[in-house]
Amino acid sequence: VYKVTLPEQKEITLVYSFVGMLTKEVKVTNQKEVNVILEEDIENLEEVVVTGFSNIRSSSFTGNSVTVKKDDLLKVSKTNVIKAIQAFDPSFRIKENNRWGSDPNAIPEVYIRGESGIASTKQLDRDPLSKSNLVDNPNLPTFIMDGFEISVTKLYDYDPNRIESITILKDAAATALYGSRAANGVIVIETVAPQPGKLRVSYDFMGELTVPDISGYNLMNASEKLEAERLAGFFDSEAPVTYQSLQQEYTEKRNNIMAGVNTDWISLPLRNPFNHKHSLFVEGGSNNFRFGITMRYDVQSGVMKESGRTRIGSSFMLDYRVKNLQLRNEVNYDVTKGTNSPYGDFSEYTRRLPYVSYKDIEGNYVNDLKWHINDTRLNPYYEAKLMKNFSHNNYSSLTDNLGVNWYIMDGFQMKAQFSITKTNEWSSVFVDPESATFKSSTEDLSVQKGTLDKSDSETINWNFKAFANYVKT
Repeated sequence: VYKVTLPEQKEITLVYSFVGMLTKEVKVTNQKEVNVILEEDIENLEEVVVTGFSNIRSSSFTGNSVTVKKDDLLKVSKTNVIKAIQAFDPSFRIKENNRWGSDPNAIPEVYIRGESGIASTKQLDRDPLSKSNLVDNPNLPTFIMDGFEISVTKLYDYDPNRIESITILKDAAATALYGSRAANGVIVIETVAPQPGKLRVSYDFMGELTVPDISGYNLMNASEKLEAERLAGFFDSEAPVTYQSLQQEYTEKRNNIMAGVNTDWISLPLRNPFNHKHSLFVEGGSNNFRFGITMRYDVQSGVMKESGRTRIGSSFMLDYRVKNLQLRNEVNYDVTKGTNSPYGDFSEYTRRLPYVSYKDIEGNYVNDLKWHINDTRLNPYYEAKLMKNFSHNNYSSLTDNLGVNWYIMDGFQMKAQFSITKTNEWSSVFVDPESATFKSSTEDLSVQKGTLDKSDSETINWNFKAFANYVKT
């Protein structure tokens, strides 16, 4: 509520303005009360380059950048931000890893304009299970969200519906702004800001059915495999004793086929999971004071049985503006729980023979599979079904981002930012004492079998920066 004393004249024009809002002119004649609602000043993203420090008109920005809007981002992927970015800029690439494939717990390695390091972090990892350990990756670009640096893991787990725009800076202009840490490029993310007005509640649900594509594995069935071996002379030998053993082996395999054995090994560890993501956003406030509350729940199951990644998170944001001063504080809390599949490597199933069953005639799982004469191979399905192996990787993070913007004059502003993050990571890997891993161990009962590896770490990172920015076009 405000009161203004106006001079006596026929027509007076009042000009209302506020930082971040469109200026509005209202003509006053005989009104005793004037109600004005200012609209937010949203510039066309195609005309503005968001650098993380300031918004610069594209006509004045000399660097190389690519900007992606929210609507375009969601058209490509509603679940994976990193995969969506790749569709808009050919220089932004995700490094393919055939070993982990579509494992939801494998954080992808990304780079802009090629790799600058001699080896990837995953190749240098002492622990092959640390699929999210990208701290020392020399090729990773810098990720900035609302002015604060974040990890690639947080972006990987972030909800695309909460992103307003993404800008990719990939040349010397990025280095001039962010220094040496921008040598591999910078990804600047702007999130959706709360809108003033009445209390609004938004709920988003996304579901998808994931079906593994194994059409590229054009493998022989049991009859074709046995006939190919016969034509290749696999069961022939000049030595009579060996020839007799090979023919006996051929007969056993043919009998298996005639009994109906035609094992589709590559389908055993796979499934068609239904993944779903839920997001709840509550926003409201006035032009001077705004707030936003976000709650999210995301379940991403892998195509390998019993693998998955569950994300639970919440955030609370306050935006207070008075005259030329803006104060913004956001608190985020996220918990991610990852489970690795106990079914082992998919490649092991592609090497198994289709005329050999993974069960005996009584329906029990077989540990050793007959291979060739007296040779055997381990049944990977036996390990997954009867052993109690497990592998879990979890982390939680609590982040408080505080930012102060002082708009001194048109084009000139000062900023101060303080960020503190507490991260906890814990994991556990258990191998059953009866696992084939210990098959070569001595049968001495005094020798302990079975392993349980547990790790727990806690880190606290804080960062403070203040700077002045002047942009005049």
